[in-house]
Amino acid sequence: MPARVLAWVVSAVITALYASVVVRGVVDLIELPRAARENMGLGVTSNGVFWLWFGVLFPVPIYAASVWAARRRAIPIRLLALLCGLGVVAVVQLEVSYLVSRLDFFA
Repeated sequence: MPARVLAWVVSAVITALYASVVVRGVVDLIELPRAARENMGLGVTSNGVFWLWFGVLFPVPIYAASVWAARRRAIPIRLLALLCGLGVVAVVQLEVSYLVSRLDFFA
């Protein structure tokens, strides 16, 4: 019983990390265009809007795929699947922030 409770707690923490990535994406989607307009006098390009929406929407199917792939598996496999999905989200978002030029965001 304590192992199941611990697994639920760890799963809840990992799910909260996924949620924090989505929330950060929503905040970027709302605040980045406003800050660019007020502080730099620039707007966000359509390419920039695409990447901002990508940051919001990308974690959701990855989380769903992780949960779906881990169904009917042992508890450690479920946690590992959630962690692997979170790692994929982190790596892809880091690559996007590194590879997409700042010039593509603002005009």
